[in-house]
Amino acid sequence: MKSYLLKKIDSSYPEVSFEESKCYVFSPRLKNIPIKKVSVYDPELIENILTNKFNRSFRRILNYSIKNFSDDETDNSSEGAVIILDEIARLKSIVAHKYQQFLSEEKEANFYKQLNILEVEVQRELMELNMHNMVTRMNYYNQEENKGFSR
Repeated sequence: MKSYLLKKIDSSYPEVSFEESKCYVFSPRLKNIPIKKVSVYDPELIENILTNKFNRSFRRILNYSIKNFSDDETDNSSEGAVIILDEIARLKSIVAHKYQQFLSEEKEANFYKQLNILEVEVQRELMELNMHNMVTRMNYYNQEENKGFSR
């Protein structure tokens, strides 16, 4: 069970007006504790929370792509690659619209770099898959033409 304790060490900290500062609000999913929303005002803590959320989503997409392209039992359809590309685009838009105001430029550039690398790899795998399917179809049609009709 996670718990947090807020303490005031001394009175030397300046007063902060919470209405003026940036605030990240989220609803934690805890099983036994009914919390509706949490507001975080510390920029470093916000960046850590968003980094963890991004890493979790990125790992989920990465694991799905590894499973999709390395599994020999699948039918090698391009549907999985299209789903992965859609998820990458969705995560890019989340970083651009929701996380941008809270992240440093360096962290945001790092997120985009990771997503772009994964996107290029998925597109490359998709092209290889399409080429393989096209060659297979061409070989099938060539075999059909060579059979011909006998008299």
